[in-house]
Amino acid sequence: EGGHIEFAARNAFEHALYERLKESHGYVSVELMCSGSGMDAVYKATCEVTGQKHEPLSPGHILENAQNGSEPELTFCQFRADAIMTAAGDLALANGARGGVVLVGGVTNRIRSYLKTDRAITRFQNRGPMSSYLENCPVKLLENPHAPLIGAAAFCLETKR
Repeated sequence: EGGHIEFAARNAFEHALYERLKESHGYVSVELMCSGSGMDAVYKATCEVTGQKHEPLSPGHILENAQNGSEPELTFCQFRADAIMTAAGDLALANGARGGVVLVGGVTNRIRSYLKTDRAITRFQNRGPMSSYLENCPVKLLENPHAPLIGAAAFCLETKR
């Protein structure tokens, strides 16, 4: 349950977002900031922090608006990609995952274009004096929705031998 580690803000916008969500949620986890279940709360907080009017939108509408350069949706999608890649970098460094990181789930699949930007990759790799450790660590996006079932079947077959 590594997603329940506390979110670590890295800039003024993220600090303001963190403080806003701390008021309403008490504890601000990476899970809250990055998961589908946290989307509505984080989107609303993004609107409040950026001074934009909040209108509840579906994930598809948020993404469509962001792709058209609309605010606050663009800021929201960029933030989510930054937060995911920061957490992935932290966890890769903490666990010695030099062979690579695989991102899975609906959020990562929806915002894949934001996860591939130089900005997001920098968030993954930027670890101060340890940045070179993750420089060549690949980040892959698992897009096959059946992968968990395939993995479970392979595990089952392997344990029966």
